[in-house]
Amino acid sequence: MDRKEFLKACTGGLCACAAACLPTAANAAEAPPKPDDWRLTFVKQRYAKLLNVLSQKMDEPTLSSALQDVGAFCASQR
Repeated sequence: MDRKEFLKACTGGLCACAAACLPTAANAAEAPPKPDDWRLTFVKQRYAKLLNVLSQKMDEPTLSSALQDVGAFCASQR
């Protein structure tokens, strides 16, 4: 196999892989989009309110430290 044949084979394989990854109308029709879950909006609002209250009642360094601890916990869960 020479260089041109090799590049043609690689290009063909690349195009086939890319085409296989593209969504099709059949795939889109299989699963309708999920409606928004009301709980997600509730949790976002509650978390925003919590951060607002904590920022009013805590000094900046303490709040920053607490939020970093929560962020570290969230990062360790993945």
